[in-house]
Amino acid sequence: KPEKAGGEDPYKGSRNTLLRLIRNAEFMNRRINQIRPIDIANWRDARLLEIKPDSVNREFTAISGVFTHAIKNHQITIQNPARDAGRPKAPDTRREVRWTDKDIQKLLKAAEFKPDEKPAKTVDYVGWALLVALETAMRAGEICKLKVSDFHPDRREVFLAKTKNGDTRKVPLSKKAMEYF
Repeated sequence: KPEKAGGEDPYKGSRNTLLRLIRNAEFMNRRINQIRPIDIANWRDARLLEIKPDSVNREFTAISGVFTHAIKNHQITIQNPARDAGRPKAPDTRREVRWTDKDIQKLLKAAEFKPDEKPAKTVDYVGWALLVALETAMRAGEICKLKVSDFHPDRREVFLAKTKNGDTRKVPLSKKAMEYF
């Protein structure tokens, strides 16, 4: 079975979503070629009254994926009605929280981070990983997989052989980030 970079089942959320839809969506009782964009739009609008737009969007993705799979893998000759129905309109919910120095110091204290001491055990790297993440925007999994050979001080960068998306990436290191390495 395919796996996400984080090792979790990539279909788990979609499977649960689809099971819920099979039980609750009116259009699920029809043949696939009888489902129209208006049916998906009506479902979308009803769900928006029950749950948040981001959750509806995830369910919408699962529904659209079923149609895409049927079209590509089973030669079903239909248009994807989800595509024509349109995704739920949602407010921009990007995260814009900036950690203050006080927040960072609290976390470093909780992690018992001692910048002048060499880490003795794995848990001692938590504070270091937090500082690296804040300075480089690297993901936790990327930081955990770092090897000494990935660090290139002459180029002031870290090379990531495999990221969450399966790509390689070079992470530039600021002066401050260089201090952590």
